[in-house]
Amino acid sequence: MGKINLHANRFSQPARSVELFLKVNNIPYEFHPINVPKGDNRTESFLKINPTGTVPALVDDEFSLFESVAMIQYLAKKYSTPDHWYPKEIRARARINEYLAWHHFNTRTNGATGYFIALFIKPRYLKIEVSDEEVQEAKEKFEKMLDAFESYYLKGTEFISSNTMSIADIMALNELTQLVAIGIEPGKDRPKIADWYERCKQALQPHFDDVHTDIFSLRK
Repeated sequence: MGKINLHANRFSQPARSVELFLKVNNIPYEFHPINVPKGDNRTESFLKINPTGTVPALVDDEFSLFESVAMIQYLAKKYSTPDHWYPKEIRARARINEYLAWHHFNTRTNGATGYFIALFIKPRYLKIEVSDEEVQEAKEKFEKMLDAFESYYLKGTEFISSNTMSIADIMALNELTQLVAIGIEPGKDRPKIADWYERCKQALQPHFDDVHTDIFSLRK
C-alpha cells in the first residue's frame, strides 16, 4: 500500500482537515505544498489532478479526489480507522452525514469563511475597502450559524451529535480556527462552544499545533 499524496495549502481549512485526519490516524502521506497566490493551483499538472483548481487534492495511485469530505470518508474506509471517526452504525453515521451536508453552506460559506473574508481577506489581502455594514452583516450570519451549531449539533453531546469525536468535528474545528487565527474567539460568551473547541483541539495534539503553524502566523 503506497503513500497518499496530499496537494494542499495549510491556509486552507479543508486542507488542514484532511491533513489532520491523516496525521492523527498515522496514515503515511506525502505533502505537496501548493502556493495559491503564485498560481500553483492553475498549472497544467495540477489541473490534471483537480480540474477545479482548488485545494486540497488527494492522489492515491491513479485515483484522485478534490472534495475534502469525500477524501476523509475515503481514508476512513480504506485504512479502517477507529469507528468513532465515521461510525458504521446507520443512525450514528446519519447524524455525522447530516452535519457534513449542513457544513459547507453554514459553518463554512455563510458562517466562518464569510466573516473571515470580510475581516481579513478583502481588507488585508485583496486591499479592498470593506464597509462597516458588510462586516456587521457577516458577523450576524456567523452568530446565527453559531446559534444553530450550539443549540442543535452540541445539544447534550460533547462532540457534534455524538459523545465521541468524528470527522464532523475536524471539519468544523478548522473553519472556526480560521477566525481564532485573527483574534476572533467563537467561544466568547458561548461556554458550550468554547469547551467543545478546546476538547477537539486537545484530542488532536500535537498534530493540531503542527498543522496550524502557517495560519497562526497571521497573528503576527
